[in-house]
Amino acid sequence: MKLRCVKIMDILDEAGLAERFMPKPKIPKAASMFDILKFTYDPKDFGYWNSKKLKLRANNKQIACWDLTIIELLPLVELEERQILWARSKRYSWVALGKMFGCHRITIKKKYVAAVFNLESKLDKSLIDKIDKI
Repeated sequence: MKLRCVKIMDILDEAGLAERFMPKPKIPKAASMFDILKFTYDPKDFGYWNSKKLKLRANNKQIACWDLTIIELLPLVELEERQILWARSKRYSWVALGKMFGCHRITIKKKYVAAVFNLESKLDKSLIDKIDKI
């Protein structure tokens, strides 16, 4: 594999990881009253328990990779290759991908590698510069 193909795979992995850390969109008809209200709990209250959940957010590099992948890289390839690339970047196993596309895990891995090579061959200079910059 070429060095640029490995870099493309790394960018796709970062984009899939950033997708998991992005905040979910709100449902349009959901009530937003609880966003306005501020609740304060006193340690003297019965049943007081203060545990704040850890919220992980995507960093700047992950968001840049996600943006580059969604807007510029994935539209360059065909639909099936796009689905394979994005599903693999979201860390689906080869077996799960094989079941999704109706083929063996080794066949889907070969299709993935072919899709990466196909994507690499369709890059122009500006995209290569953006990839090298990340």
